[in-house]
Amino acid sequence: MNKMQLTDGKILLRPAEMKDAKKMFGAVRESMNEIGAWTPWNYSLGESKNWIKTCKKGRKNGTIYDFVITDARDGTILGDCGLNDIRKSDKTANLGYWVRTSRTKQGVCTPPRYYWAISASKNLS
Repeated sequence: MNKMQLTDGKILLRPAEMKDAKKMFGAVRESMNEIGAWTPWNYSLGESKNWIKTCKKGRKNGTIYDFVITDARDGTILGDCGLNDIRKSDKTANLGYWVRTSRTKQGVCTPPRYYWAISASKNLS
């Protein structure tokens, strides 16, 4: 289990693990109509695996702090959120997120927004 977790009891944010790749892939495929402008149309399971590897490497070198958004009660993957392209010298980063289509308009990204702000202020200082 990952030690880095943020939760409010309803939503749980944690770094994705390779075992999440298939479920992440399913959540992305479900949401292609909404996120397709930012995601390759032929999105594959391999791309989910590559993203997880990229995030793990980025976390180690301080350029990415990405979290899978899950339902804290049952572990369902609800989306992904994070900071990337972190430039500590400029104290800047990109903030990105997506929520699977079946869970939009349910407040999924309200709590993560506050967690990102806390994480960013600690990691960009």
